[in-house]
Amino acid sequence: MRIITAREAAALIQDGMTVGLGGFGAYSSPDELYQAVADRYATSGHPKGLTVMSGISTGNFDKEHGVGLSRLKQEGLIETITAGH
Repeated sequence: MRIITAREAAALIQDGMTVGLGGFGAYSSPDELYQAVADRYATSGHPKGLTVMSGISTGNFDKEHGVGLSRLKQEGLIETITAGH
């Protein structure tokens, strides 16, 4: 087993990929990873056009202190979200 940083994991996500995300509401989401993806997108414009599959759409939508998917709200980063609850 190899442990990598959130930044290294974010670098593995490519444009147009389908990614499965976990968590429940505003709880238990990998916020450090989500923030690393958001930071990468802000600086490079990638990854873009992601499809997100999730058992529940994690996060709250407080623009100032968002958690979960709220961290990935930049236009163009996510194209489609499929979530159940």
